[in-house]
Amino acid sequence: MAVENCYIGEYCCWLNTLIAANLDALTASENMPATFQAKFQDDGTTCTNLSVAYAEISMEKQMATSAKVDANNAIYAALINMLRDGQQIFKDDPATKRQFTFSYLVSQYSGEGSASLKGTILNSLNLPVVGAAVLSADGKYGAVTNSKGYYRISRIAAGTYTFNVSCEGYAPLAQQITFVAGTASKGDFTMANQMKKVA
Repeated sequence: MAVENCYIGEYCCWLNTLIAANLDALTASENMPATFQAKFQDDGTTCTNLSVAYAEISMEKQMATSAKVDANNAIYAALINMLRDGQQIFKDDPATKRQFTFSYLVSQYSGEGSASLKGTILNSLNLPVVGAAVLSADGKYGAVTNSKGYYRISRIAAGTYTFNVSCEGYAPLAQQITFVAGTASKGDFTMANQMKKVA
């Protein structure tokens, strides 16, 4: 999609040049309305501007995702170094040394048999809603939908949570879901377009 957007401006420019070069023939015998050229240029400019805005937003999202991945990788690297230090310090104490392993920390954090939530978010036309945020009210669990409107949240502790679903251009949703340890819950949502206020 981003690659296609790069060509919109060039395509509009080419068509504008073509229309200008053949304006007499196109408008002869009222084949083409006299106002068409100006309207096409205006619509083309609007389309190009929206295309540029879309590309910028997409780039910002990619950069934010990249920054998050880099931060997570840095935290992981620091954690692994700390665990290695702990294993060296407690090399003669097997019980304590065991606590300085990644698998032990994961089991302590996620608990045995944690739950999960997955589903698809569609709009009223049954099309996927891309970039919708699914976030628990306490901020502990969250995910963003992919190009197919799909999301998945793992390692949810047993309990009842309110999940908020939001995406620009759509009315927000809220759903309370109860999780049982060791089970996978399904959370499919349909989002309605949000009406824009006209001044």
